[in-house]
Amino acid sequence: MIDELVGADHPARMIWGIVGKIDLSPFESDVASFEKQCGRAAWPPRLLVSVLAYGYTLGTGSARELER
Repeated sequence: MIDELVGADHPARMIWGIVGKIDLSPFESDVASFEKQCGRAAWPPRLLVSVLAYGYTLGTGSARELER
């Protein structure tokens, strides 16, 4: 479904690819909340870093502004 929402030449695809090459496993090792267990599952670090990087390309450095 996501392929239908994000165009083939959209900058988000490039950012997703670059962030995918970064080893983010140290950020995942301390996560205590996982899917199919009590509590809400943690957001994947790759997704969070990608959203922040995309925001920076738009000139937005505020997490609150990105949320809006």
